[in-house]
Amino acid sequence: MSDEVEQRLKNDLERVAAPEGFADRVMERVRAKEHARLRLMPRRMMHVWQAIAAVALIAVFLGGVEAVHRRQEQRRAEVIQRQFEQAMEITQRTLDGVGERVSEAGVKHDKGER
Repeated sequence: MSDEVEQRLKNDLERVAAPEGFADRVMERVRAKEHARLRLMPRRMMHVWQAIAAVALIAVFLGGVEAVHRRQEQRRAEVIQRQFEQAMEITQRTLDGVGERVSEAGVKHDKGER
């Protein structure tokens, strides 16, 4: 049965030649579409990569600015810390001197009363 079906198909479906230049026209269309795709794809991708590069550059720049700002703040904090420590030393020396004078005055005062 299948041999009979195959034979009928072979008889009914005869080979027809393609029109003259058909293959050339198809191949030219394929080349044109491929060329357009290759030409447009890189432009689109180029814009995407430019945008990505711009964002990355901005992020690096802002990171650098932030690092500089942090270093400046750290330096300011160190200067303020040194100034505070120096002020505390001066205050401590002054208070020590005042304490000694008060102690001496108290001793002199006590001796004077006796």
